Amino acid sequence: MIPRWNSVLHSIKVFVQSLNKIVTHRFKKNNRGRKPKHSIRSYFKLIIAKEAKNASLREAEVDYSKSVCRTRVDHSVIHYWEKKFDKGVIENLVKRIGIKIENLLGYIFSVIDSTDFTRWNRSNISFHLMNRISKQTVYPVSISFGDDADSIKEMLMEGKKELYADSWYDQNKTFKALIENGYTPIIKPNKDRWKGYWRHKARKFWNPINKLKYRQRGRGESCFGSLTNEFGDRLKTSRIDTSITRIGARIIAYLTKIYIRISILLGIVRHAHKIIKLMNSKSKIKQ
Repeated sequence: MIPRWNSVLHSIKVFVQSLNKIVTHRFKKNNRGRKPKHSIRSYFKLIIAKEAKNASLREAEVDYSKSVCRTRVDHSVIHYWEKKFDKGVIENLVKRIGIKIENLLGYIFSVIDSTDFTRWNRSNISFHLMNRISKQTVYPVSISFGDDADSIKEMLMEGKKELYADSWYDQNKTFKALIENGYTPIIKPNKDRWKGYWRHKARKFWNPINKLKYRQRGRGESCFGSLTNEFGDRLKTSRIDTSITRIGARIIAYLTKIYIRISILLGIVRHAHKIIKLMNSKSKIKQ
């Protein structure tokens, strides 16, 4: 992967080209009312570009709308579409992009954790992330905006190897879902919880060796630090649906930059292979 301070990552043209490759989800159109001037996917990509550049709605209208939609889009229209994306769509889209990154990078182990972002009215909105830790970087593959065991179960993907989490996730339903999806759950026990078949089964993994491995859980939290450093931990929103859209857009922007870092390196490698093949073919002809 190219380093994260490479100037290519600041190019809006490269960013939009990468968005076109990874955001392939087909958004359902509402048959009621007037048809939008642009596709719903274009509006969503414009919101992602706005969050990636930490821009306001007016800055997105002036600086980035032509790059994404080819015509100027009014800031009120951008704000209108920020309220129209359901959290299920956001969660599904993050999962799809996360799978693409996973196929390129692989992973060593996984971590589930949660954090809060503050809104204008000083209330917090929390979300859970499943992060993959690879040799090169840390990247999210799934997100959930619910706090119950069922929402955590829905965000899980099939996987393998160890999965680390703190004592909040010491729940029977969570243990069952993790084991059924192929993970080895290494979750710090909650002293007040001790009943349940799946909890007793998962307690066997909490042995001295895995207790030492549990110290690696902090590597999964680095994703939250990267999001906070790049975008901040405050949202200039008061509506929950707008807050969910902007959080999802920030995470997709973070994944897009990882994709750019991978794709540029892959392009360099492919170009080098082509040069080697040409040199080998020329040497054969001379012989």
